[in-house]
Amino acid sequence: MKLLGIFLILAVLFHGLAFLAQSEFGKTTDAMGKGQTISTAVATVTGTAISPLVGVCTIGIFDYFRTPKDLRGQLPLFEKPKFWVPIALLLILIFLKDTVGGFAPLIKKPLDAAEVLMLNKASLILIGFPIVFREVAKVMGLNSVSELFALVAPRLLPVVYAANADVGSTARAAGNAALAVILIVVGMVTMFVVWMLGETFDVLALLSPFPLLDFLFKAARNAVFVLLAVTTLVSREAGLTLSLTIVLASFILARWAFRLLVFGTVFSWGILRVMGFSSQKTPEEGETVSAFSANIKGLPRRTYGWLRAEPDGTLAFRHRSWLVGPTRTENLGPASGFEVGQGLFFPNVIRATGKGDGYSIVFRLSPSYRGSEAAIRSTLRLAGVRDIRGSKGMRSFWKWVSEESGEPEKAAA
Repeated sequence: MKLLGIFLILAVLFHGLAFLAQSEFGKTTDAMGKGQTISTAVATVTGTAISPLVGVCTIGIFDYFRTPKDLRGQLPLFEKPKFWVPIALLLILIFLKDTVGGFAPLIKKPLDAAEVLMLNKASLILIGFPIVFREVAKVMGLNSVSELFALVAPRLLPVVYAANADVGSTARAAGNAALAVILIVVGMVTMFVVWMLGETFDVLALLSPFPLLDFLFKAARNAVFVLLAVTTLVSREAGLTLSLTIVLASFILARWAFRLLVFGTVFSWGILRVMGFSSQKTPEEGETVSAFSANIKGLPRRTYGWLRAEPDGTLAFRHRSWLVGPTRTENLGPASGFEVGQGLFFPNVIRATGKGDGYSIVFRLSPSYRGSEAAIRSTLRLAGVRDIRGSKGMRSFWKWVSEESGEPEKAAA
């Protein structure tokens, strides 16, 4: 069903592009031709989604210097030096943070958290989505985003619409407007899904215990962007193929990427709260404790939800699909069978495996709960608190990345 949905989305996109090629707006005067315009648009949206800051900086510099000097004043804002020069300086600071900053982890980790929590999401909204509007306008053969808005909602911009009143009959204008809306929606959904996959590299860098690994994760993401940009410059057709491959992979991995995105967002706020504001979250009797599943059979890892002690003494986990679906409740059995694991950076809910002092991590809690292990034990009525801070390192991180945490626990019937 997932693959069917992906293919339907791509089918709608290609159908729209085919209709566009036959429409009045498909008659571009650019020397590249309609096919190359579409290929460039898809590659631009995909590349910017992978890394909005790097994408807009690269595109801005490239378009600015290839545009004749007397026409540079007509370029959009994000292709002018007053926009991409500060972005370039910001990228330099991020590079220094990811390299030299590795020697000061107490400073670097809060900065990594701020990047994941605020900077990356702001870049999607302020950079990524405007790029989509610009590329749709280009594909439609329009001269600016304002003309695109006038086409979609002429009553909002009557002056611009009047200047383009020769588009044809009312029915054809309505068809072109509908096509523009479809391309905008598909472009924004594609931008968001590919951006989620690119964001996973930053989340893994945030959670990595080793500075070099942080740098390698970010280098891998930027390498994908460079590969796509170079491929598109060499061959528009090859660039389009690579772009669609990345888009298809992003849709296939969307649920995994979304769970990791939520995980990174919650953990980023927890890190900033504890390390930046010296504050912690302490649950009280009767409250729930937010958690991410780590080892529950039949439940994807990093599913976000809430742990609660039921009146009958059992532990329950409530969650929603994509955070908006109907609430589901997993009964985990007697709460006395679980403990709070006191981790180095964040607490866990663990369960003894019966092999000496062995245990299995069942849930991971936000860093904002760090220091509140006793309160968590009391609120959830767990058996006790165990210090597990000695089980960190590369092997532990690899288990987390590969989603291996021992045998999965079964939810009670």
